[in-house]
Order: sequence, then C-alpha cells, then structure tokens
Amino acid sequence: WETILDSMLSKNKFITTAIFLAIMIASLSTIMIKCKPLSSSEYVALAKEKRNNLKGYKVQEVLEYYNKAIEIDPNNIDAYNGRGDLYSRSSKSHEYPDDNFNSAIGGTQQDLALDDFNKAIKIKPNAESYTRRAWSKYIDSALSSSNLGYKYDESLNCYVMKEDIIKASQIDPNYSEAYYLRGKCKGEEGKLEDYNKAIELDPNNAHVYFYRALLKRYSFDNKEGALSDFNQMIQINPSKAQSYRFRGDFKFNDLKDKQGALSDYEQALKLYQEQGRTEEIDRIKSAIRTIESEL
Repeated sequence: WETILDSMLSKNKFITTAIFLAIMIASLSTIMIKCKPLSSSEYVALAKEKRNNLKGYKVQEVLEYYNKAIEIDPNNIDAYNGRGDLYSRSSKSHEYPDDNFNSAIGGTQQDLALDDFNKAIKIKPNAESYTRRAWSKYIDSALSSSNLGYKYDESLNCYVMKEDIIKASQIDPNYSEAYYLRGKCKGEEGKLEDYNKAIELDPNNAHVYFYRALLKRYSFDNKEGALSDFNQMIQINPSKAQSYRFRGDFKFNDLKDKQGALSDYEQALKLYQEQGRTEEIDRIKSAIRTIESEL
C-alpha cells in the first residue's frame, strides 16, 4: 500500500507541476504579446478607432498615433493620408476641437495637410491621396478667399481641385470619393447624378448621403428622399452630432414634426456635450427651448 500511495503522490506532483508550468508559459506568452511593439499599421488602426469614438476625443492623441506610425514606417501611405485628413478637417470647421492643437502641430493645418498628401502621392500615386489632396485644396481656396475678404467663388474653389480629381478617376474609375467631389462642382442634375454614382460604388459613404439629402431638400423639394438619406446617414454613423442637428432642422422646418425634431436635437445635444462643443451646445439648447415652447 505504501508503494502504491507513493506512486500516486508522485504522479500527482508531476501533474501539478505540469499544470503549473503550463499556466506560467501561457501567462508569459500573454505578457510577451501585450509587450510586443506595435507595428506602423497597428498605430494607424488605433488612430482610426480613436477618431470614430467621439467621446472625450482629443486631436493631439490621434496625431501622436499617426506620428508614431510614420516614425516606424516612413512609407506608410495610410498614415500620411490619415494625418493629412486630420489636419485638413481641423482647419475646415473645428470638427475635431482641441484648444492646444494649433500650438501642438507647429504650423498651419492646410500646409501640413497638403504636405502629407504630397508625400503619399510621391511614395505611390493612388486615388485616395489625390482625392484627399483635392478636397484640401478646395478648403484652402475657400478659407483663403474668406480670410482676404474676397467674395466666395465656388468656380475658383472647384478649379484648384479639378486636376487631382481627374488623376484619381484615372487611377481608379470606381473610386466613390472622386465622383462625390466632381459632383460638388456641377449643376443640380449633375450633382445628383454623381452623388448617386458615389453611393452606388460605396453604400456606406455617410457624408455623401448627407449632401444628397441637402440637395434633395433644397433643390428638388424631395422631402421623402431627403428624409431617407438623413436616416441612412445616421444609421451608418450614429455618433455624429451634426447629422442629428440637420435632420432635426429638416423635421422641424420642412416636415413640421416638432416631436421628431425635439428627439433629434436632444440626441445632438448629448453628443455635443460629450465633445465639449460649447457653441453648438448653446445653439441646440436654443432650438430645444423654441420647440418646447410650442408643444
């Protein structure tokens, strides 16, 4: 019996030791994976994830991800396009508010945006870089005219991006954004045609739904079509406060749907508060007070 008992204890010790070693190996593997340096593409993915999460979002945090991606791989086109777009959008409308952003980047956003798109194109000409550069030129032209006190000239803003749109279309004839930008510079029927094509090529392109909704609302008096596009835009990107605000405006002014407008304004207010958009918060609160006084 003693021999049998010793044998069992010996086996149990072996099993226990084996289990302990297996757990230790698994734990060490997990720690090693977590401590493994991120790749350039992984930093770009983190930047995109951060940009999609508007709660507590700070531009400078995203900028650091793109900077790190480029530091690791100076030929990462996605990183240049992403960082250039970040600069460009911040310059346009304070879409990504951060009080310290201007001092953090050490230059004007538009110059830095164009520089990043130029670098991406130099590495490898591609449709995305050309369309992003085209839009950045459009914004730069509009802002420059405004800052110099000139009368707004849409034809001039469109002219500066024409060549890049053509190049993007030549590289990829099915690139959705190229059709969207081309449409911005056409008449009403041409706009609608190109917006339709852009959505056909990319049914998840939320901002094209937004501009097509505005086109249907103001140029074609197509209320049903406009509402459908507003709804689709929000379904694709439910975290964008501006979308709820514009749909709320449409419901209140065009559809006379006060309750529906109130619901959209309240959702917009919630998102603007999460972003710290003081000016927009005041505007939405005023709209809510107006509706509540009429209900």
